[in-house]
Amino acid sequence: MKTTSLFYCNVVCPICNTDNKFEVIRKGAYSVSELDTDFMPLGIKWTDSRFEGINPLLYFIATCPVCSYSTELNDKFKEWQKDNHFRNYRLGPLKEKHHEILGNENGVIKKIVAVLDPRAYPNETAVCKLILAVLDESLGAHPSHLTLARYYLRLGWLLRDLKCEKPSQEEGKLVELIKMLEDHLQLINKDITNLCQSTKALASFYHQNANELFSSSLNQYFELLNNILASTADAREQISRLKTLNMGLLTDRSEGKSARPMYFKSYHDFGTFLQAIQNIMPNAPTNEIESLKLSKDFYKQSLDIGRELKDGPQSFQAFYLIGELAYRIGDYNEAIIYFNSTINKGRVFINDRNNSDCEIAKVKPIVDRALFQARKVMEKEKSAQPVA
Repeated sequence: MKTTSLFYCNVVCPICNTDNKFEVIRKGAYSVSELDTDFMPLGIKWTDSRFEGINPLLYFIATCPVCSYSTELNDKFKEWQKDNHFRNYRLGPLKEKHHEILGNENGVIKKIVAVLDPRAYPNETAVCKLILAVLDESLGAHPSHLTLARYYLRLGWLLRDLKCEKPSQEEGKLVELIKMLEDHLQLINKDITNLCQSTKALASFYHQNANELFSSSLNQYFELLNNILASTADAREQISRLKTLNMGLLTDRSEGKSARPMYFKSYHDFGTFLQAIQNIMPNAPTNEIESLKLSKDFYKQSLDIGRELKDGPQSFQAFYLIGELAYRIGDYNEAIIYFNSTINKGRVFINDRNNSDCEIAKVKPIVDRALFQARKVMEKEKSAQPVA
């Protein structure tokens, strides 16, 4: 897609040394009408109408097309070759573990890469790339809790937009059975491929040794071999028809019931795919609530460590977000604790004359948000109390 909304940057992959060209969003390529209370951008409007419906987070993560290494496409990644700490301490273990998982044909990387499709499924692809980034950040020595918190927060935003739902128990069992059928058909396809190769090899053997083996024409032999090859082509056609029938099982369960159609690759839906990924990668979320809980927990760990967050606006934003995410997942007690911490610590910071006007101006809106959300939580708790 030719557009002025994107430009390209070149970055060498630290895992496989491929010189990659990644798409980057130009400044001003889209606007945002407002931010949700957890800073999720709302009312995204692209200047190029062809991008409408595409979440900008599709371009947030750089995924190597060769080895699938994934990380945030920021200045730190672009300059990784100058980062001595990354090269000397993190890269070695990360590279070894990434290649180990990549080498597993049934592993999480191969399963996710198989469904990446930014044209047909841009926002689902954005989710998948973020899950790959979570994986790679977790593989390295001393992963950044702040980075993981930010990844999970964005996963929560995307999954909120996609409104992912887990399939019912009945649907989940059906999808599992259909996947088993697909595996059986795949094995048959492999056997057919082997039969074709062996038949062609036999034909070549006949041809090369014709003088020694035969005194008459080889036509009758090659006619039989061609019959075998023709039968394999017919077998592939029958397998293709079986696959189509299998897919129909998801929409023809019972009369009078409207089943959800299959709409994400070979999976019943995107939620089913995410569940399959979580089965082999437990820290991969399947919905917004799981994402936000993981984000909250990593923000708390980042605050506990101390060195990952700068004093000032960044740390206050983390305090506020922990409260907001706790509120969204229904933990009102924790929400009040962190909203109050944001308010009390923020007021002290604002009244400290040693802090710059610029930093104070950034902290004030965070404190105001915390005040507003704290009142909302207390009202919700009050309304939930039984009337005497």
